[in-house]
Order: sequence, then structure tokens, then C-alpha cells
Amino acid sequence: LKVCRELGVPIVPRGAGTGLSGGAMPIADGVVLSTARLNRIVRMDAYSRTAVVQPGVRNLAISEAAAQHGLYYAPDPS
Repeated sequence: LKVCRELGVPIVPRGAGTGLSGGAMPIADGVVLSTARLNRIVRMDAYSRTAVVQPGVRNLAISEAAAQHGLYYAPDPS
């Protein structure tokens, strides 16, 4: 990251997923930075219906964690 910043190279962060939609495509001469290993659910609050997760958490993992509280996580249908 430091070298990219010093050289003015654009960085596109990428969490987990298939990439089929092409949402993490860098511009020319850019770099994709994988955050897939940042995959921890930090906090799940059933009362307020919120979750704090790292960027590499898969939708299925959030759904499974929500189900333990009798909740359903509906991921973005796009």
C-alpha cells in the first residue's frame, strides 16, 4: 500500500465473492487488494438487528450467524 501510494497507483479493495459482476475491476495500471482473509464477524447484535463485520466476510457466514438469533440476513440481490 505504501509503495502504491508513493507512486500514485490506484487501489481497489476486494472482499469475498465470485467477482462475476466485475465490481472490483481496477482502472488501468491499478491494483486489486484482496481483503478476503479479513473474514471475522466482529459483533452481532440481535436486539438492534446490526452486525459489524470485516470486509472479507461472506454473505453465507452472516446468514448463518443471524440464524442463530432467529434472524434472516437477506443479501443484496444484485
